[in-house]
Amino acid sequence: MASDEDPAHTEAPAAGNFWERLPSTTGLVRWAAALGLAENAAKIRTLSYPDHVPVLQFLSRETISQQPEWLGSHERQLENVKRRELVVLDGNHYLHWTQSQAMATKIAEFLSPAGTVP
Repeated sequence: MASDEDPAHTEAPAAGNFWERLPSTTGLVRWAAALGLAENAAKIRTLSYPDHVPVLQFLSRETISQQPEWLGSHERQLENVKRRELVVLDGNHYLHWTQSQAMATKIAEFLSPAGTVP
């Protein structure tokens, strides 16, 4: 849960039905997509962002070590984007649970006009 001192920090995933969250929490959805078992994942592999839309992506170091092609595929997806940044953070796929402060800082920097937090 978020605290008053650190509103971006979370200790655990949001409450909800355990069975609804199980496939994503266990990584089943991610692995199915990586193995080509998910139709939507196959459709988006060839998509790219519009070149004029700024894109900030976060990737986990653990996912990259488990799936070496992960980093390259994300870099290729951003090739045409004029303002882009790809940030690799330590942790597993669910970075928002463990790296929320680092992510919040990077997002603020990315969104600020000069690229740095005032």
